[in-house]
Amino acid sequence: MGAGDDVDAGFVPAGRIDEVRRLTTRLHQLFSGEARENVRLLTDREEIHFHHRRVYSSARSEIRVCSRPPYSMAIEPDEPIDAARGAWLSRLNYRVITDTSALGLPGALKLVLRDSAENRCENRLLARVPFKLLVSDDRGAMLGLGEGAPAAHSILIEDSMMIHSLINCFETLWHMATPVVDRRDADDLGLVVDEEGRHLLGLLAAGFTDASISRRLGMSERTVQRRIQWLMKHLGADTRFQAGVNAAKRGWF
Repeated sequence: MGAGDDVDAGFVPAGRIDEVRRLTTRLHQLFSGEARENVRLLTDREEIHFHHRRVYSSARSEIRVCSRPPYSMAIEPDEPIDAARGAWLSRLNYRVITDTSALGLPGALKLVLRDSAENRCENRLLARVPFKLLVSDDRGAMLGLGEGAPAAHSILIEDSMMIHSLINCFETLWHMATPVVDRRDADDLGLVVDEEGRHLLGLLAAGFTDASISRRLGMSERTVQRRIQWLMKHLGADTRFQAGVNAAKRGWF
């Protein structure tokens, strides 16, 4: 999401914000204490990528991921998946929580849905994911530092107590998040929504305002508002954000 895009900051329920803030505070307390063995601060981008690949590929039963912008690599939803990697991922319990703000990035939603279909990955959406996280089984983790920290700073964690706390945080966020449905399970109503409508719903879920959606889709704000009202009505949604999330639940994307 670009710096010039207007985002509706009120699309997240207050209770959800408070719970995420408590989780983030708990993590800050964990990592602000005395230095621990098996915990390393990484500041070199190449080193971060090396350890991320190592932790990721070490999984034998489960991978947990929290994903949020900004991303260090371009989103490539059409890049073919290596057959061996796909077979390996299909044997894992592979779960990803994606920040809804990512839906405004070109190709992001397509990548989420592709992962669901081809990698047998469970994806869920959550507004304001508090951190980037990778947990491999219960032996290794990578934690991206929060807002205000340098983009290239991450923590490599191989301390069992800290990994257990991170897993608990992930599971709490997982239960708060909204499941993404494989498009092949879409209902009949979803078949009448064109690609532009699906893009609009993704922007709604990401929190974009009418003015920003209008600029991105090249239509007037009045037309945007009429389309949003139609979509909300047919999705049974009371809010714009709920319309985007309900669309994901029903496989409209």
